[in-house]
Amino acid sequence: MSLAERAQPKVGNRDIVVRSGSQARCGLDWAGMDIFSYLIPAALVAVTAVLGFGIYALFRGGDFGRSYSNKLMRLRVVMQAVAIAVLMAAVWWRTRH
Repeated sequence: MSLAERAQPKVGNRDIVVRSGSQARCGLDWAGMDIFSYLIPAALVAVTAVLGFGIYALFRGGDFGRSYSNKLMRLRVVMQAVAIAVLMAAVWWRTRH
């Protein structure tokens, strides 16, 4: 057995991969990240923000409520469609790659 083989830790029949740098500090595997790792949370935050602002406009009432609550609820439906499209694209992409 060479020195390099003895230096590599093992658990049973499996090798332990020792990561260095930010991966070791964070405990994250950055190799598995793709563009959908950023798009999915961004889409969900956008839907939540539009929904919250739409509900605020609805309950505020007055001229502001009349002019913006319906527009914001329509925007929410569009944002939900975009979020579902992003989720479906992520599922398709991750099953292919």
